[in-house]
Amino acid sequence: MARVALPVSRLSRIDVFPMNAAVGDATNDHDMVNNGYTVVLVNNIGGSSHIAQAVILKTVDGQTPTVISYTIPANSFVPLGPYPVDIYGDHLLFNTDHADLKLRAFSLL
Repeated sequence: MARVALPVSRLSRIDVFPMNAAVGDATNDHDMVNNGYTVVLVNNIGGSSHIAQAVILKTVDGQTPTVISYTIPANSFVPLGPYPVDIYGDHLLFNTDHADLKLRAFSLL
């Protein structure tokens, strides 16, 4: 199945806007535009820890690393990134293991 697109908001010192959270989709996972300055805010609203993963696309010494895994503690809010384009690509593939993870993505540029 196709990954679920996660919208990326551009931060601004002038504009204030709400960032709606996307629900973590453990079946289809997520992708988002990545300009190298993309950050994902992960909010775990559950009572137990969950896993979020960023997929690495770059091959190193003929080997393709699969993912970088992050353990998101229960009831916590964790910023992840930024993700360099030369390693993660211009579309960041992002996985979650549970709907308790709420995702917000933004670009620093």
